[in-house]
Amino acid sequence: MRQRRISRRALLRASGRAGVGAAGLALVGCGGDDDEAEDPADEEEQSQAEAQSQSQAEAQAQSQAEAQASEQSQAEDEEESAAEGGTGVEAEAAEPTPGGILRLFTSTDNLDRFDPHRSRFRASQQALSLMYSRLLQPDSVSAGTLEADLAGLPEQPDETTYIFGLNPAAVFWDVPRTGGRAVTSEDVRLSFQRQIEGTNSGGDPDLRFYRQTLMARASAIEAPDDGTVTFTTPAPDATFVDSVIGGPWSFVISREAIDELAPQWDFQTNDTNASLASGSGPFVPSVLEGLTLSLLRSENWWGERPAYLDAIELVRPPNAELPTSYRDLQLDALDFPFSSDQIDAVEEQIPDGVRYEYPVDTPVQLSFALSNDPENPLSDPRLGAAIAQSVDRFALIERLYSGDGRPSGPVPWFLGDWALPEAQLLDFPGYRPNKADDMAEIGLLIDAAGGAEAIGELRLIVADLFEGFYPGVGESVTSMVQENAGLTISTRFRSYAEITEQLVQGALPSFFGWGPAPEQADPTDLWRASVHSEGAENYGRYLNTEVDALIEEMGATFDTGARQRLALQVQELLLTTAYWRQNLTNGIQLGIHHPYFHPELRAFDFGWSWHHLAGSWIDVDAETYPERELPVVPLDIDPNAPPAEDDASADGASEDDAGE
Repeated sequence: MRQRRISRRALLRASGRAGVGAAGLALVGCGGDDDEAEDPADEEEQSQAEAQSQSQAEAQAQSQAEAQASEQSQAEDEEESAAEGGTGVEAEAAEPTPGGILRLFTSTDNLDRFDPHRSRFRASQQALSLMYSRLLQPDSVSAGTLEADLAGLPEQPDETTYIFGLNPAAVFWDVPRTGGRAVTSEDVRLSFQRQIEGTNSGGDPDLRFYRQTLMARASAIEAPDDGTVTFTTPAPDATFVDSVIGGPWSFVISREAIDELAPQWDFQTNDTNASLASGSGPFVPSVLEGLTLSLLRSENWWGERPAYLDAIELVRPPNAELPTSYRDLQLDALDFPFSSDQIDAVEEQIPDGVRYEYPVDTPVQLSFALSNDPENPLSDPRLGAAIAQSVDRFALIERLYSGDGRPSGPVPWFLGDWALPEAQLLDFPGYRPNKADDMAEIGLLIDAAGGAEAIGELRLIVADLFEGFYPGVGESVTSMVQENAGLTISTRFRSYAEITEQLVQGALPSFFGWGPAPEQADPTDLWRASVHSEGAENYGRYLNTEVDALIEEMGATFDTGARQRLALQVQELLLTTAYWRQNLTNGIQLGIHHPYFHPELRAFDFGWSWHHLAGSWIDVDAETYPERELPVVPLDIDPNAPPAEDDASADGASEDDAGE
């Protein structure tokens, strides 16, 4: 197997994640450490507050240590690049300077909505995270740490109350709709309440409020004054701050937008109308023209960390044209969807680039749903376990990522202390480096499920998008299962929309392809939905009362370290009891950027980290930086203009939303 040198920065990202989950922020607020306990109950709460304060201090120290180590490793990588003949050292200018237009590739053809409360596509979230603010935002997604955005860490006088004090400097964009006014607690309250109610402007239920159930974990939201907002939960909820407050979609919009723009947002023709946005983030959308989305730096950006770039342009050239666009300085960076070998080839032609790496956060999964029909072979979970064990993870890593990847258990490898240590993971069936060590157990499982002849032919559904990225991979996995399990497998290719629909209906036999990326490091919420026997997304009908009890305990355990230990117990059980959704591997994506581009390294954490691009900068005086013109200025619109109408229903998900 070809071995690729992994940079120090990649190793930091792959194995240096220790962080503490943001639920440990509870009781760290405006004075919780100074109050004296008045009775035994208060004393117990104070003790927990001190423990959680210590956890957060450790998390912050860890985050700082990682940042320092990451900066050091970047400098060392650039020295190595220079020694190898590159000019990566050029990327190390003395100080960040304002100006410049950053141009990056993203799937702008997959933007769904600029209403952040009714959007759900990854490309949309990336753009929205630069336009809108949250009460708290991820510092490190993979470590599970949060940092201040519109507010600092909450005061928590008890286990069900969270009091946030807003930053008085926070203001909306200085555009006609909001005029640069201050963000108030009423804006926050309405942004969350709107999603809890989940209705369109006519008062009808709207299924496009995809996070209605998540937001409804708040039983009450109050705005006692302009600078304070209080959330109450019906019971102790250890992941409330992580998931509801600091989640990737917890954006705050202006009350003017809610009052005036709701009728226009109801119609599909306005889904990606940039002029209907109303936020307080560092960048203002200018226009979506074709497949280019232009974002301009807000003239009244209030954040403590500067936004250096004049603009960010998100573009979507055809995949085949990406190397040419990078070579001709029409793109400032090149990574996904290119393989490491393709990046190597580009670097040979353009050797002055600076390399970077980040984890591919969408796990490659093999899933199977237990059938209610006793005549169906997949009614026996041992068959699903045998299929999963027969896939050679290491051969798959070589096949998909040219060796640049690692096996993933129920929690992907890059999520630090939440994931099983690799040395422990490799002891479990299916993960052993030598597939021969699994063969006896696979045979026993097949025999216990009735034998290969009685089982007959099985169908494996492969995501057509996945097959398109890696032609022939469906056949590769089918061959692994047939060879290692002695089963007869037929392959069918389906869209993700069809796969999701069949999964929800219980009609999907088995599936191979990319699974959903984790939204945060802490798996508690994901498991409540997809592992717990009563979970709304437990489509595989997994049932284990011991696992149920552990997940419920995680949801009520505020101490992060204790919750992580519970998570390790859950993973051990999932790996030994035929859990229906098997993570196989997550890759390592290699990228390269021009030396005039100085990215904020946290933007390369994973998945939901694009808000950190606001801290990136460009050396506009570099000889290689091309002259670029600012995109058009934001459009001034009349908020009272009648909405553009179309034939789309406003009270439910549109046809193109199904299963995405």
